Amino acid sequence: MGGRGSRSKLPAGSGRERVKFENDALGWDGKEIDLSDSPLAYGDKDPNLSDEARKAIEAFENKRVKAKIEFGLGTDANGVPVEKELRGGSGSVKPTWKIYFDAEVFSHNHPRSKEPGTLGGTFSTGDLSCFTSWQKIKTMRATAAEGTYSISKKDNFDARGFRAYYKQAEQACSDRFHKTTADLLHQYTYTDMTGKEYREACTRAFNKYLVETHNALRDGAKTYGYDYTLERRS
Repeated sequence: MGGRGSRSKLPAGSGRERVKFENDALGWDGKEIDLSDSPLAYGDKDPNLSDEARKAIEAFENKRVKAKIEFGLGTDANGVPVEKELRGGSGSVKPTWKIYFDAEVFSHNHPRSKEPGTLGGTFSTGDLSCFTSWQKIKTMRATAAEGTYSISKKDNFDARGFRAYYKQAEQACSDRFHKTTADLLHQYTYTDMTGKEYREACTRAFNKYLVETHNALRDGAKTYGYDYTLERRS
């Protein structure tokens, strides 16, 4: 984490999560990403992992965060892997039935080796579909250069309500992103905007979309019965 941007801090009263907003973050290539127009919210460590599970999962995350393809690991509540590490492709890793039935914690990495200047980003809709449908999985994590996103079901988790909420929220974020890129393409085509300026503006728009989806997941946590945070890398 770069840590040189301006910060704002929400009051942390009794029982409230401590949240800090950062104006920059490290990308996959180790270079800083300017997030001054869409600050990224970092929170506390996910409290739902046992010490043993956190130790095992963070070891996997630290090992694979720089990988060019996705890897996945599922453990039980005590951090014992339910099977060997999974190997995927540049955009996904497919969990097995063994993960589905036996894992309580599942983590994977979000590589951006082909997209310099972009955040790894929070969970995809596919990730969250698995999270809501898997009965045994309590915690899902996605590790990226900027930190690790973690979501955990609470006893009152409303899977159906959450799916409907996030489908609508993500669509709104996506619509804004596509409108922005359409406007940028118009500027690039009909004004003196350079190709470099166009590409950089599109990257900023994509990062803003990722931050907005992250914020949508933060906003829905209390209503739909889950814990959600972006952890700084240990």
